[in-house]
Amino acid sequence: MMEDHLTLDIEAAEFIVDLSNVVRNTSLGVGVARLSRFQGLLDALRRFARDDQVLVYAVADRSLLHGAGLSGQEEAVLQRWARDGLIEVRPVADDRILEIAHLRDRMIVTDDAYKEYHRFHPWLVGDCNRFLSPYPDPRRPGAVAVRRRVIPKFPEWELSLVEEERELKDAGLRGRNAEQRRRTLLGRLWECPVRDCPLFGRPLRAIQPVARFTGRGAVCPDHRLPLADRGRAPRRAQVKVLVDGAVVTRFTLDEGRAVSVGRAPVRAGVALMSWLGAYPPTSMSRTHVELMCEADRVVVRDVSTNGTEIRRDGGLTRLSPRRWHPFSPGQEVVLHESTVLVLSGRRRYFNEADEAPPPPPSHVDPTTIEGKNGRITGSRQTRRRTRRR
Repeated sequence: MMEDHLTLDIEAAEFIVDLSNVVRNTSLGVGVARLSRFQGLLDALRRFARDDQVLVYAVADRSLLHGAGLSGQEEAVLQRWARDGLIEVRPVADDRILEIAHLRDRMIVTDDAYKEYHRFHPWLVGDCNRFLSPYPDPRRPGAVAVRRRVIPKFPEWELSLVEEERELKDAGLRGRNAEQRRRTLLGRLWECPVRDCPLFGRPLRAIQPVARFTGRGAVCPDHRLPLADRGRAPRRAQVKVLVDGAVVTRFTLDEGRAVSVGRAPVRAGVALMSWLGAYPPTSMSRTHVELMCEADRVVVRDVSTNGTEIRRDGGLTRLSPRRWHPFSPGQEVVLHESTVLVLSGRRRYFNEADEAPPPPPSHVDPTTIEGKNGRITGSRQTRRRTRRR
């Protein structure tokens, strides 16, 4: 079911999906907006991530839930997802998507080039790792695939024209001086004055979505009211287990509690035996490593018989036994040559060779630039109501 892949836990989410952009993308199917396009995208992301349980943080324009060409049943599904806190709904989703992606370093799945935000988010232009674009899969008729894309640099006059077409909305705290404050605010638990708020209402959820940050501090993105600070949020991190390059399971680390991982830990932990085949590697101990989430980082220690290595920037380093070592995004804890642990929800996890980009489909109105892998196709821009001087 589609809702099984939805989460507002940004630590668990692998991707941020521009839901309105995907559902309205007619290149992914004939006719008007269809929710089935989102199902096709989820299937594509499962293949791309090699993870059948892939999780996404989906943000939608409010207009998608009413009168967007969806059937009454599809609108009811979206409204239920919003009510249950499975998706985030904004009057305009674009600035919210960029805000979350920048704060939490996630890949964005969209065809939009976000021209009106280039001055506010300089990182948009030329980033080779941040964006994925859905397209009809030529190898699977009727299916969707994803490929990397690079947003090109547009001329100044073109950016100015787009800025005149719509009033820029405040996307929250911006600028170098606000960075530390934003990251501090992200680690708090928040309560909305509207008690039945699906995002920050009572009872408070240990797993909350990302709050909105303005000059007033933290604000509920749904009700636009100041949020009350209810203390520091417990640190959480999610770890994925890869066997032969494919994700087989994942588990969550809660702050201050060590979790054992191995073939079959003696105490409660993560047992990998069922994913290691009929002849599990004897070099992997029953309890091989322990991991723990601290206030500001994740740490790992080797408790095995034969040792553990950590892969950083392509090189392997052997862990000192019985000592805690930092475990950061983009690194791999190697239990065996076939079995590694990685932190979930990080865009640099993927391999450039995961999806070879085919030629641009003929239905796309492309903006192309020359990238290191050849021609990279941009996207048709969403048409917006113009505002004249």
